[in-house]
Amino acid sequence: MISVVLFEAAVNMLLKAAVSRCGGPQDSTGQRHPPCHAFMDDITAMTQHAQPKRRTRWLPKGLESMANWARLAFKPKKSRSLMIKRGKLEDYIFHIQGEAIPTTEHQPIKCFCKKCDDTLRDINNAVDVTNELKRCLSRL
Repeated sequence: MISVVLFEAAVNMLLKAAVSRCGGPQDSTGQRHPPCHAFMDDITAMTQHAQPKRRTRWLPKGLESMANWARLAFKPKKSRSLMIKRGKLEDYIFHIQGEAIPTTEHQPIKCFCKKCDDTLRDINNAVDVTNELKRCLSRL
């Protein structure tokens, strides 16, 4: 059994090694942020580049090589990808360890009661949360 702190430290070391080729997003002040954020085994990767397909493909390849080195396996079916270019969704499929990562367009996810899908709008989430609240309150 591995401790939580040790696991988190190991995942962060793997991420640091994998992101060396991929620059993160830049804010309005010109400061560049790290391209990856991790909490336990959840990884969020962002990049900002004129040619995002070329730039972001290095991140999954870097993660894959580091995971193979550490004898870890990703579960692409439990992951989702989303590429936005000039404010519009791009239909681009990322691959990791030989398997395709599904897009939010094809398989939306629900996280903290918010549904993330290809519409990128919150209005549907408000309706869904209201309906869920009504359903739960009717049980009482």
